[in-house]
Amino acid sequence: MIGISDADPMVENGDEGTTTLSFGLTASEGFSGEVALSVDIDGVVEPRTVVFTGGVGSLTVDVANDDQANGPEQVSVILAGIADEAFAIDPAAATATGTVTEDDVGQTVIGITDADSMVENGDEGTTTLSF
Repeated sequence: MIGISDADPMVENGDEGTTTLSFGLTASEGFSGEVALSVDIDGVVEPRTVVFTGGVGSLTVDVANDDQANGPEQVSVILAGIADEAFAIDPAAATATGTVTEDDVGQTVIGITDADSMVENGDEGTTTLSF
């Protein structure tokens, strides 16, 4: 049996490039070797080859960074198939999620309003206007 577990949350790393989520995989009986998998990542199925050592492997998914404060990005991974008939997908551990939290902050809007009209107090000193 092969199963997948949730990735540790990551914080977006800048405005360019990618942030990598690492999903844990387990294979029964301490299997060591390669297994060809089909994985569904956010609705897109793709082939991946995973190397297991002592029953432990990992699957990485790159999430694009951006410069927008658009909230956390959640990635869903489903084990969709296995090419090797010696293995089956553990139905209790067939799906996992990972989250990349935002490092961008929203824009701060600063506004200014007109000051009330003031009358000068003589020819010397200052007059303070409050906006």
